[in-house]
Amino acid sequence: MTLLVMFESLLESWSELFPQARTFERARRLRFGLLSCLRVPLTWNAICASGRQFQDWSGDYKVFSRSAWNPHRLFEPICKHLARFLPTPDSPVFAALDDTLCKKTGRKIPGASIGRDPQSLPFPVNLMRRLRFVQLSIVVSPLNKRGPARALPVRF
Repeated sequence: MTLLVMFESLLESWSELFPQARTFERARRLRFGLLSCLRVPLTWNAICASGRQFQDWSGDYKVFSRSAWNPHRLFEPICKHLARFLPTPDSPVFAALDDTLCKKTGRKIPGASIGRDPQSLPFPVNLMRRLRFVQLSIVVSPLNKRGPARALPVRF
């Protein structure tokens, strides 16, 4: 099974998470656009990469702002199919954790807080306004071949 076929099967399980079939198709198209865009992975780059740059973009942006779906449930298919990615059922599961800080300047950004700048010297401590993102990924290796391991995100 190729990586593209596996990715498509995981995306098909997203269809039950969206309230309408057209919302699912828009999210699916944007996901493939984000994978194939060569520049910074932004929504407008995903729209252009999927060939819709000369059409109305409002529906694509409404997937993120007005459609009622839970973004945390997007990771459930990977957890359900985790056994398919392991060589044996009793194989250990390795996880990787990423902690990212994004600098922000506005005072009214939801979730932004003031904390220590990790690039500052120990004394004096510099403070910065930031958003903190933590992502947990499961690391799986190819089943029948040698090669690099892949990290599959399961929590954000």
